[in-house]
Parts: sequence; structure tokens; C-alpha cells
Amino acid sequence: MDFKCPEAIITQCAVPGTVHTIAIRMDMLEKCFWSNQVEMVVIPTKLEMEAFEISSISEELRYIQPLEQAQALLEQAFAAVEEASALQDVEEVLRAVRAVRASLVSVADEAKKRTVHLIGHAHIDMNWFWSMDETRQIIARDFDTMTKLLEEYPEFRFSQSQCAVYKIAQEDCPEVFERVKKYEKDGRWDCTASSWVEGDLNMADGESLNRHMLYSKKYLEENGMKEPHIMWCPDTFGHGANVPQLLGQAGISYYYHMRCPDGIGQSTAEAVPFMKEAHHAPLYWWKGADGSRVLTTSLIYNAEVWPQSILRVSAAMRDRYSVNRAMYVYGTGDHGGGPTKRDIEKIRLLNSYPTTPRLVFSTTEEFYHAVETEDLSHLPEVEGELNFIYDGCYTTHADIKRDNRRCENMLDSTERLCVLASLQGFSYPGKRLEELWRKALFNQFHDIFDGTGIPDTYDCSHELAEQVLTELQEISSEAMEFLSLGLETDSAKGVPFAVFNPAPFDREECISLGGVSMVGPVRVVDAQGQEVPSQLCTDGVCVQAEIRASGICVFYVQEQASGSGPQSFSLTEEKEYYYVESDRYQVEIKKASGQITTLYDKMDKHYVVRRMDLGWRMGQGVLNTLQVHYEVPGEMSGWLIHDVARIDRLISGADSRIVEDGPVRKVLEFVHHFGASQITQQIRIGKQAARIDFYTRVSWGEYGDAKRLAPMLRVVHTPDIDNLDAVYETLCGTVTRPLKDQEYPALKWAAADGSSYGFALLNDCKHGYKVCGNTMELCLIRSGWTPDPKSDVGEHEFTYSILPYRGSYRDAGVVQQAYFLNRPILSRRLTEAGRGNGNCFLAETDAEGAVISSIKKAESSDAVIVRVFDALGMGGGGNLILGFPADAVETCSTLEETIERISHEKYSIPLNLKPFEQKSFKIYPVYEK
Repeated sequence: MDFKCPEAIITQCAVPGTVHTIAIRMDMLEKCFWSNQVEMVVIPTKLEMEAFEISSISEELRYIQPLEQAQALLEQAFAAVEEASALQDVEEVLRAVRAVRASLVSVADEAKKRTVHLIGHAHIDMNWFWSMDETRQIIARDFDTMTKLLEEYPEFRFSQSQCAVYKIAQEDCPEVFERVKKYEKDGRWDCTASSWVEGDLNMADGESLNRHMLYSKKYLEENGMKEPHIMWCPDTFGHGANVPQLLGQAGISYYYHMRCPDGIGQSTAEAVPFMKEAHHAPLYWWKGADGSRVLTTSLIYNAEVWPQSILRVSAAMRDRYSVNRAMYVYGTGDHGGGPTKRDIEKIRLLNSYPTTPRLVFSTTEEFYHAVETEDLSHLPEVEGELNFIYDGCYTTHADIKRDNRRCENMLDSTERLCVLASLQGFSYPGKRLEELWRKALFNQFHDIFDGTGIPDTYDCSHELAEQVLTELQEISSEAMEFLSLGLETDSAKGVPFAVFNPAPFDREECISLGGVSMVGPVRVVDAQGQEVPSQLCTDGVCVQAEIRASGICVFYVQEQASGSGPQSFSLTEEKEYYYVESDRYQVEIKKASGQITTLYDKMDKHYVVRRMDLGWRMGQGVLNTLQVHYEVPGEMSGWLIHDVARIDRLISGADSRIVEDGPVRKVLEFVHHFGASQITQQIRIGKQAARIDFYTRVSWGEYGDAKRLAPMLRVVHTPDIDNLDAVYETLCGTVTRPLKDQEYPALKWAAADGSSYGFALLNDCKHGYKVCGNTMELCLIRSGWTPDPKSDVGEHEFTYSILPYRGSYRDAGVVQQAYFLNRPILSRRLTEAGRGNGNCFLAETDAEGAVISSIKKAESSDAVIVRVFDALGMGGGGNLILGFPADAVETCSTLEETIERISHEKYSIPLNLKPFEQKSFKIYPVYEK
């Protein structure tokens, strides 16, 4: 449904009595459950322009009021307009208005010292309230229309973002695309496509933003278009604290957004009029977590050519910051459209008045370059994240959140695997991986990723994600098969399995080897023949393994006649509770609910929670309480969490059983029935594990509507922690936020960091967190019913984990454990002996808090790109330790442009990271002959 429809000219010459038939297409209800008034207006152009001319005068007089030359003339001008208005005759008012303007010609020189740069734009939402086919039609229509306007009006300029739309235009209408390139070369078509799409910046990983910029600028360069230096994110629902740094490292100096500007609250109802009045900062320095700055405009998009808005943003820049230039973005959007002929004619008319600033049709970079010539010392500086406007979108449409996390994880894992194999002669599939990245990045478009599209949106996005995951599985299998030939194997030790660790840290934990057909007890040994703890499990063989970061090794599985000997790892049951004692914990779990009622940390001698008999309640908290919150009906349900009418706690009635009771891990299963839904949860506790996992499958049959409450599934933990801070993982860093009843976004984890003890809650595909007091919640499923009536009805699969710890999250391995949860090992049963002498790992770091976020082959050479960032804001020294010899090392930009050559050891590179800094290295390996 297009509720911001661009104009359609009915006739150039209206003749009385002529009948015109107008057809309107509306896709509603089944495709889009959206309450919206529909109105069609016929506008006589002459009358509209006269109305525009009259309505503008009061704003013009207000605008020139501070000008010295206008003082003596204003009283008479106001009086003339008021006198004519009292006659209630349009022609008389029009004559009076024109006479007033003529009397003010003397102020023109002073008024025209100020300039407003008019940026024409068509905001195109990818597959929001329409299908992918319609998105493609919109792009072809807009590109054709805008190039024709550029041809007709020599002064006109047009700006278009999102690299994906250029690629679609190139595929669907190549002749129009060639016209675009012509006007882009002439400097009149302003390509602001620094990202593949205008993606969400709260839920995408930092490396995804890097790839948006890398692959967009690479595409533009390949097609002979100029590199943009602005990131265009008008409709994005929040902006992470580390975005300025990542932009700068990709050659981007400028940022444009609308939502979440500095100085306003959460609601759209408050934000839009606030921004139209330009009370907020329309131009400011945005300072990132690492100290980087980017010059930022914060202005409403899809704006009309309206004197009030244009003149007031100019006045704000002049009066508040002593800056004589302002930017104004106009043009119909969401469903595309862009500027119209009427817009251009209105700008021409407004610019002809002596009482307005100079209005220029402009590109974005023309504005920024011009404004940078002025004194910007009075501009405000805004530091940190610019969040939030919508809270429900962190959970609505859980399928797209899971698809995205799986794609991000698998893309990174496959790239590492392929780089390791390429060091031994494997042909690195760079083009295939780039195309898969582009598909995954498309799904990060904010309305898609945030769950606020119609059902057709998710048919398309899920298909794209499945294509990505299927092909990545093929590529990783090819690389694993190649690598296995470089592994020395000995079939006398058992059935060999190659195991690859895609995480950026050495890991020692319970891992699963798939593809095992044995049914009896097993014995597993490592490459040296030493036995490692193991057991048969529901997903193969579980092994307590040690594997290097981004490394590969071999384990051997043997059948044995009997099970293992005595265990120090016990699982018992008594009356209402299961009891598990591992090397790390004593755990008491309620059979009827799966709640952890007692958790004792044996290493730190601390009760995380403890059940005590206090008569009518339990004391000192409880962990893993599943709750169903019933939201009252409200508008924009997919975007916003509304008032909760009641809460059902799933604390009784679950069916439970023991699934695994082995020497490596214990698994307990709990099945809850609620409404039309079933929740099956396995609590998995490893013998040596610091993390307790809650693997969950949900068949969700709940939904709301305009008259019915909408159920929302949450998990609640109340650990015994005091004086805490709420810390959340964001892209390439962390941020501490207030302890309040507010849903906040996070990536893989959030932590309640106490004065002496803390508690982290990890996830493999969720984002909506709340930490209020010592209560920590994670939103699991929402029934957002607009614009998709049954957004989350269906099957869900996810895992969240708890990680209690002594001291600070910085010292507790929270970051590492979150990566282990999200980057499961890749294993392959080997069917032939290898030749030996293969590389066993790629790279790791000994710098505290440093994360190797990406290892890939360079786009245009055989170099290896390694990207590292400081996740904890600690900074400091440390080294990047390589598993292959380096011939030369350069620091480089995100776009892989060399910055400088640096000194290094053969297998070691100094890092010297600043707090929250990201660094990219271009490493030239010594390849095997």
C-alpha cells in the first residue's frame, strides 16, 4: 500500500465537462494489516502555486526579522498583509503579498548571504509493504523519472542511496542505468550509496557494516562511478556508538539520519514536529566510542517543499551556530517517487523572492564541502550512541533475526576456513563469497531486519537466507575436504574426524561431532593418541576438546565394550527437583518448570541464586522463569511494545525427563504447553563448562489483533547481585546503559555487572534485553500483528545461556563464551588419509579484550586481511599471532587501501589498540611452493 503516492498529472488543460477515470490499486488486509486513511485530492496547479505564494509570506517576514535592513520596513509590510487578508479576496491578497515583496528588495543582498542546499531524494524501502517484484518496479520507475527531470531542468540535482538499487536498475533497465551513470559523471546525479542497503545498526554485527561499505564502493568503482563520502541512514532506528569510527575507516566523513536525533524522546509523534521546527541540532559533530568524529546532519526526509521548514532550518543554522549554510532533503518516498516538477517550480519561485535565503539544487557533498569552509566551532558535539525509537522491533519476526545471525556467523566461519585452505593451495572463492555477503546484507534493510514488513517481505528474505546458508555449506565442505588432505591421519587410532574452530579464541569446551553411527559406548582420542572425555549424545558424539582459534585438528572415535569409569559429574533426582553437580556448579532445577532455584558457584564459593524456605515464596532469586506477557492492542505493534495487561509465569505443569547423563554433559528436557503453543527446552550442563545452555524449540501458535491481547514470550532471571551496571554488546564494542524498565538492543550478550559478582545472559539470535534492578530479561518471541497479522506464528529454534562470574565481565571470558555459543565447530568425517604438514591454525591474539572479527582474502591480491577490534574498551599492547609466516604487513582501511607498511616478526604483529579501536591488516604470506 502506497500511502505517500507521488503526483499524477490528469491533464495539462482542464476543460469543464470532461470525464476522467482514475483507477487506484490497494493491497490491504491479507497482504498488509494497516489502518490508514485513504484520500485522493485533485489539485489545480495555478491555484496551488498562488496559495503557495500567499502562505509563504508570513514565514518570509519572520525570517528577515533579524536582518538590520529589514527593521524599518517590517511594520508596514505586516500591516499591508493583514489589511489585504481582512478583505477575504484572493486576488487582493496576492497583489498585496507581491507588493510587500517588492518593497523588501533592499534586504535581498543580506538575505541571500545564507544558502539552503536542496537535496532531492526518493526514499525506497526494500520490500516493506510490498513484494520484491514491486520494489524492482519502483526502482525502474524512479530512475527513469529522475533522469528525465535532470534532462528537462538543467539546475536540478538528485541524490539516491543504497547500492542494491543500482544493481537492480543495472539488471532490469540497463539503458536507464546508463543514463544514471552519465548524470552521475556530470555531477548532477548524487550517488550516496555507501552501504548495500540502509540497514539496521543495532542488530547487525560490526563486520556487516564494514562489508556494506566495502562491497558498495567496490561495485561503484567497477561501474565507473565516484566513491561517495557520506553514509545515508535517514530511517534507521538507532545508531551505535562505534559507527563514526567504522565510517572513517571506510573513507566516509559525513553522516545523514533522521530518527533518534539528539535532544528528543522516543516517540515519532514527538520527533517529527520537533524536527520540522529544527529545535534539535540539524548539524553537529558525532563523536564515537573511540573518539572519532563525523560531521552529521539530522533532518527529516520525505519532506515537502514548504517555506516554514526550509526557512526555519536556515534560521537555526544562522542564529544558533553562526553558520550560513543549511541542508534540506525533499521528495516523496518510502514507495519511492522523489521530487516532482511542482517541487522544482516551487523552489524556483521561492528562490526568486528577495526575502528568502539563496536556494540551490545541490548534491550532499556540495553542501558538506561548502559548509566546511565556514567556522564550525559553534556546532555541538554529541558523544556515543543515538538510540532508540522502537523497542518491539528487536524481537518481532524472530525468523529474520535468526537467519541474519546464522548468515553472519557462517559467512565469517567459511571465510576463515577458506583462507586456511588457500594457504595450502585451495582456490579461494572470493566472488562467490562476495555475492553471498550481498544477499545477506540485503536482508539487513531496516524494515526487513526489524520485523516490520508484510508477509511477502519474509517469503523473500527467508529464501535469500536459505540460498546463502546452502551455498556456504557447499563451500565449507569443499574447503574442509581440501584441508583434510593436509592433515596427518592414522586409521589405527579409530574413525578420524577433522574439527575446525571458527571462533577467534582458543576454546576448551564440550563440542559435538556429527555423522557418527555408533550406538554403544565410545572412546575418543586426540592426534597424539591421548583419550579425551566423550559420550554419545543426541547430536553425535560429545567431546571435551581443546582447539586453537581459527584452527583445525583431528580426533578419533573408537567403539569400546563398556562405559567410562566412576564419574565426578553427577545427576540425581529427588521429589520435585533435579540435582546436577559439575566441576563448576551445584545446580538445583525444578522438575515442573525448568527453573533453576539454586545455583552455587563452587570455584568462587558464591550462591548465584539459592532456594530458602520462607513460607510463601522462595528467597534470593530464581533463574530461567519463562513468562508470557499479554500486550494490549496498539498501533505499530511490530515496532512497539505496548502496555502489558497481565503476565502468566510458566512455573508448573511442565513434563520433564533426563535426555543425557554422560561423563561430558548432562541434558534435561522440559516441555511446556501454553495456549496453541508448545515450548520444548533442554538445559545442557557441561562437566567443566562455565556456561549453562538452554536449547529451545517452540511451536508458536499465538497472535494478537485489534481486539485481542498479543502474547509475548520472555525469560526472566533474578540473580543475587547488587550495585550493578547493565552492560550490552554493541557493534565492535560495549555500552553501559541505565537500569530501567526499558527494552534495549544488544548483539550476542548483555551483563549485569555487580560490585563483586556478575551475571551474563548470552544468545544465538535474540536482541531485546531489559535489566531493571537485579532482574534480567530476554525477549524470545513477540506477536507483533501489524503490519504482519501473524508475524511469529510457526517454528522457532534458539539457544540462550547464562554465565555467572566473579569480578568484572572484562575478566570473565564473556566475549569468548558468546563467540563459542554463536560459532559452533565445523566437523567432517575423513574417508582417506591425508598427506600431513598442513597449517593447523590461522591467527589469534594475546591482547586482552581484542577480537579478530574477520579473516579473509584481499579483494585484489593474494594478501590476507585480518581485522581486529578492542571489544572491552581497555586498549593496550599485545600481538596478533599468526599460524603462517608473513613476508610483509601493512595497515589498511576497511576498503583494503594501504595506509603504511609496519615492522613485524615472522609470526607476530604488534597491535597497540586504543580503547574500542578497530584495525585492519593486509598480510602477505609466504605461500608454499
